[in-house]
Amino acid sequence: MLLNTSIVVTTYGTDTLYTQACLESIRKWKAPHHELIVVSHDETPLLRAYLNSCKDSGLIDKLFYTIHNHGHTRSFNLALENASHDYIVNICNDICVGHTLVDESVSRVANNQNLGLVGWFWYATGVWWEGDKLVNWDYRDKHNQPLLDKEFQAKLRHAGCTKVVEGLGGQPIWIQLCNTAFFAARREVLGQGFSNAYHHYLADDFLNYQILDKGFDVMPMTPALRNNEECFLEWQYKNVDVQDRRRHEDSLKHPTADIAERLDNDTQPIRDEYKWNQM
Repeated sequence: MLLNTSIVVTTYGTDTLYTQACLESIRKWKAPHHELIVVSHDETPLLRAYLNSCKDSGLIDKLFYTIHNHGHTRSFNLALENASHDYIVNICNDICVGHTLVDESVSRVANNQNLGLVGWFWYATGVWWEGDKLVNWDYRDKHNQPLLDKEFQAKLRHAGCTKVVEGLGGQPIWIQLCNTAFFAARREVLGQGFSNAYHHYLADDFLNYQILDKGFDVMPMTPALRNNEECFLEWQYKNVDVQDRRRHEDSLKHPTADIAERLDNDTQPIRDEYKWNQM
């Protein structure tokens, strides 16, 4: 059974080439049960012309232009607030994914009520609860140096993640968590999304911590799909001739015929904003 799913992609600035590669990979498989939401801020006229073209062609279902320096985490929350479906998938604009990964990940969180989030782990095999203890945490540091110091544990407590702190037994470790460049989750588990209390580089971790603190497990995507470039491909984007050194390249590969006309008629759109809720 295919489940109705809202897919979120955020972009900004001159990330035009990357965004095109990401969205065109979605175009290949997007189906009626998929809703695609794109949120952009500080985009160039070329990126705006491309996004408008995607909206008019039906690839993008909901398109939001946001205020200066809106940021990924706040932009994701805006998309979450406007999503139509109960299952949410986040895809960073520097990743290509296939429908098999999206639909399979959504099916996993739908069919396991203990599972809060399926995402992209670097090398760990997930973090889960056994009773009141967190199991299978891993060090972020390759040399197994303890990284979760007292200051960071204080941040966890400040975030209200006392269950996580107690589940670690007060040990000075950093749980190896999902990189939220790709994840699938139930909307109810995500709550309001990312917290505004932490910088972007910590927001990924704290979204995981918040989910764990609710008693849910956080698990990696299925390994066979993670290692299949038809399902998941992080940069270098070998199949579309895009490399990481071109991250901020404001260009399009094979632009559609309407792009030049859109550039000629470019106007500033109405801009939306997600205003942080107090968490």
